[in-house]
Amino acid sequence: MGPYVRAYALLCFKKIKQLNMNITLLFTYGISLNEWHNCGLIDREIEIYKQLIEKDYSVDMITYGDRSDFLYKGKVGKINISPVYERIKKSKYNAMNMLKSFFIPFKFKDVFRTTDIIKTNQMNGSWVGLMAKYIYKKKLIVRCGFEWYRDAYLRRRKNLSSLKNSLAYIMEWIVYKLCDEIIISNEESLKFISKNFNIKPEKIHLIRNYINTEKFRPLNKTKKYNRLLYIGRLENVKNIISILKAIKETPYGLDITGDGKEKEALRNFISDNKLDVELLGTFPNNELPEIINEYNVLILASIYENSPKALLEAMSCGIPVIGTDVDGIREIIRHKENGFLCRTDALSINEAIDTVMQDSELRQKMSRIGRQYVIENCSLPRILEKEIKIYKKII
Repeated sequence: MGPYVRAYALLCFKKIKQLNMNITLLFTYGISLNEWHNCGLIDREIEIYKQLIEKDYSVDMITYGDRSDFLYKGKVGKINISPVYERIKKSKYNAMNMLKSFFIPFKFKDVFRTTDIIKTNQMNGSWVGLMAKYIYKKKLIVRCGFEWYRDAYLRRRKNLSSLKNSLAYIMEWIVYKLCDEIIISNEESLKFISKNFNIKPEKIHLIRNYINTEKFRPLNKTKKYNRLLYIGRLENVKNIISILKAIKETPYGLDITGDGKEKEALRNFISDNKLDVELLGTFPNNELPEIINEYNVLILASIYENSPKALLEAMSCGIPVIGTDVDGIREIIRHKENGFLCRTDALSINEAIDTVMQDSELRQKMSRIGRQYVIENCSLPRILEKEIKIYKKII
C-alpha cells in the first residue's frame, strides 16, 4: 500500500471515528433515572442524547440507580444504561456511598475503555470523571447547570469559610484545571469561574439550557385570564412568599406547580391569609406545554437563578413572563421587550403583575419577542450544534 493510499485510509478512518463517537454521561452524584422520572424530568433530560444518537453518536449513561433504572429502557431507547448500584452494593450510610463512588472508574472499566468523551451532568460527582480521564486517557467535559461554589456563596454568604465550602472550592479548582472543556449555562457563572479559578475564557463555553421549541409552542387554549402561573421548586430561594404577598390585595389568583421543602409553609401561609392560590403538584415535563398555554403570565421571583428552564419554556410557548432583576434572569429578560423585570420585594412584584395583566399590547409584544429569543438562543438544534462543535474540538 502506497503512502498516499495509507494517508487516505487514515483520513477515512478518522472521519468514521468522529461519526461513531461515544459519549459517556456521568449523572449527578446520587441521581438516578428513577429520580428523573419521579420529578417529571426524564423526557426533557434525555432529549439531546436521543438527538446525538440520531446523528450516529453512541451514548452511555452511568446513573446512581439500581436495576430499577432498566425499567426506563423503553423510554431512553438506544441509550445504554449502566446503574452504579447494580455493580456496587449500596450502603444505607451516605458517607460510605461517597467512598464507594471512587471505585466507579474500576467497576465500569468496560464503559470507560470504549468511550471517547466523558461528560458530567453537574459538578457534584465530577471526581469520578476526573479519575476515569486519567486512568483511561480520555477527554473530560465538565458541564455545570449551576456553579457549585458560587451557589454556596449566594445562598450562605456568611459561611464561606466553612470546611464544606473550602473543600468545594478545592475540588472545583482541581476539576476545572484538569478537565478539557467546561460548559456552563449562564453568563454570571462563566465570569465567576474565569475570575475565581483563573481559567482561560476559551476553555469555558456558554451553552444555555435547551428547549424543544416544537413541543413548547403556542397552543390554542382557553386562558385563565385572572390567574398567574408559577413553575419550579418550592424553596426559599424562589421567593414564593413575596409573590403571595404581592397578590394578597389583588383580583388575581396564582397556580403553583412544583414540590419542595417549603410546601407546608406555603400551604399554611395561603390558608392563614385566605389567598386564591392552588398548589397543583408536579407534572411530567411533556404535559407542561398544555398547562403553560392556559395562562396569560408566568412569574418567577427568585432571589437568584442560573438558567431557569421554566422561564424559557414559558417564553417558548409565547406566554409573557415576569422575572426578578437578578443573576440568571436579567441576562435572559430584556425589560418590556421579551419579558418584564421587577425587584424581589412584594411591592415591586405587585406593581409588575398589575402592569402586565392590564396591558394586553405589552403582553402580545413580550409573547412574540420572547418566543423568538428562545428559538434563536435555546432551541434544541442550536444547543446540539454547539455541543457537537465542542466534541469535535477535543477529539
